Amino acid sequence: MHSTALLIALALLGVIWAQTISVPPCTMCTYVVNQAQAHYKKGEKKDDVGKELNEDCKSLERFYGKQAVKDCQDWMKSNLDTIYADMQAGKTQTEICTDIGECGVITTPMTTRTTTTATTTTTTTTTTTPVDTCALCTSVIDTARNFFDNQITNEQKLKDELVLICKSLAAAYDQRIVQGCLDDVSTYIDVIFVDLVNGETSSQVCMDMKECQ
Repeated sequence: MHSTALLIALALLGVIWAQTISVPPCTMCTYVVNQAQAHYKKGEKKDDVGKELNEDCKSLERFYGKQAVKDCQDWMKSNLDTIYADMQAGKTQTEICTDIGECGVITTPMTTRTTTTATTTTTTTTTTTPVDTCALCTSVIDTARNFFDNQITNEQKLKDELVLICKSLAAAYDQRIVQGCLDDVSTYIDVIFVDLVNGETSSQVCMDMKECQ
């Protein structure tokens, strides 16, 4: 996780993160469109945007495995025409992903993720899933721990990695969830560092951060 403008979220979708988790279609669309919008410059050729996105897809391997990279690259090639045309038309990320058919209209309160999908021209169905902040915290700490292969010796490097992980949540969560993660890192980095150096479990770290009971 290094130079891309926005890394794909390690989204907690009912399970703890692992490289075997498949990438939800809406999450992949959000990621690709975010990257496309970051790369896109007025007048830039479609093929050039496609080459950049092909590289961006490779950042999925760390979180989701090699198959996710291939799926992302195949998906990007299939939808590049729509992504490029919609960007030229000035459409938003939500409009583009809706045009592609991967996302509905998504709105997310601070501790919930809500998806609203039109079922008819006059009727909508809304499903709200609470965000388990304890499990999310545990997953963030697990991801950082795995990145350093449990060899954590530099607090600043740990903080930098945690900040990147928090930012990667933006593809699946409301900005307030991302900001909450960043705030926790800023507030508790000393605690996180000491706990991890002392071999505490991720659950214990999050208890010390007051995210778990």
